[in-house]
Amino acid sequence: MVPESEQHPSGEGGSTRVPDLESALEHPTRREILRVLIASDNAKTVRELAELVPGVNLSSLNYHLLVLDREGCLSRTGEVGLDDGRLPAYSPTVAENQFVLDILNGTRGEDPTAPRCG
Repeated sequence: MVPESEQHPSGEGGSTRVPDLESALEHPTRREILRVLIASDNAKTVRELAELVPGVNLSSLNYHLLVLDREGCLSRTGEVGLDDGRLPAYSPTVAENQFVLDILNGTRGEDPTAPRCG
């Protein structure tokens, strides 16, 4: 389900999501996911990210990962085997992107627990 804040009216009275990099980075959870991934030395699964990004349930976290993946901010870099199956692991693809780093660092005041990136 697409959060209401990310829905845009369509011509037929319904709604459709219009993703782009800038709007993807407007959400504090997605910024925090990227900060965690950029600060990490290795790829993280959704379960690992759930521990590192407090207050976000797995369903929401999966949605935010999907948005970041669509915008090219991260990539799946293999899978991690667990007792109950395999989970994809994610790595950032924007760790050297100055535009993204500027947004992540510029919004640290809005996201006070966020580490500095880059």
